[in-house]
Amino acid sequence: MKIKTIYFLMIIICLISCDCHQVVEGIVLDINSKKPIENVLVFNKNKEWSKTKTDSLGKFRLSNVSGGFRCPPMSIVIEHKDYQLEETKIDAGGYSKIELTKKSNIPQGTFIYELYFAEFGGRMPNVECKVRLKGNEITVEQTEGTNLTGGKEIFRGLILKHKSGKWILTNDENDVNVDEIGGCTEIPIIEFDKKLIEWC
Repeated sequence: MKIKTIYFLMIIICLISCDCHQVVEGIVLDINSKKPIENVLVFNKNKEWSKTKTDSLGKFRLSNVSGGFRCPPMSIVIEHKDYQLEETKIDAGGYSKIELTKKSNIPQGTFIYELYFAEFGGRMPNVECKVRLKGNEITVEQTEGTNLTGGKEIFRGLILKHKSGKWILTNDENDVNVDEIGGCTEIPIIEFDKKLIEWC
């Protein structure tokens, strides 16, 4: 009886101490274009020497050995010089689609901007507005000197870079590929250096 008990305990100890071979896979895409991103560095957050890069299709495969009977999720870091750093967890043997947001030169904070009314072609004076920028999210509000109809909040949405290279205000990520922006297209243009929004 003692031999069976010892044998059973040895099996349990072996199982608990056995190493776990983790393998995770995934694909890295641009959050706006949905196109794959090549040469993205992907590594285990807890073991930075365990690294790989995405291929031309944006795909990666990362493996690691960790101690323990059960394989825990792998904490990974996704890094590219042109994109914001991303961290996520993938279950051992799992597959994940990861979308990255491009870095931008969008200033952060609260500012006073001017609204230029394109439909009047400069015949109407610009009015001021309060702009709150957080990441690529924007809120445009009236100030006491704005005096527009429609309530305090004028716009709430995203700032995205249009295919022309200009920054636009939108709630539809597909607007980055439309042919016409600004003017009275209902897709305002924002200029950070001039602190100006082209409005209709």
